[in-house]
Amino acid sequence: MGDPVTVWPCANCGRPVPQPVGAVRAIRYCQDNDGACVREARERRERGRDASGLTGQVAATWEMVERLENAADALAGSLAAELSVAGVERRVAEVRAEAARELSVAQSERD
Repeated sequence: MGDPVTVWPCANCGRPVPQPVGAVRAIRYCQDNDGACVREARERRERGRDASGLTGQVAATWEMVERLENAADALAGSLAAELSVAGVERRVAEVRAEAARELSVAQSERD
């Protein structure tokens, strides 16, 4: 048998959504219907956004959660690109190349 897989219900239709092992963020919507559940949930929140009371507040809160998750994904992608082994090695190579150019210029000016 393999690793146990966590399953959460889709936040839109309730079907089981398997969660990746060791995932940082939960997958809230079905992944197998071309994004229909995500679209339906977003449309429902947009309709409820202008509603008064709790319905509007919940819709606004979910929109904020989505924006924060998108910002966190962008930040994580940037950090992974810059702080990965390849990213750090690339940056070190750039700094070494720049230092070599400056050293070459300094030596030619001295001569």
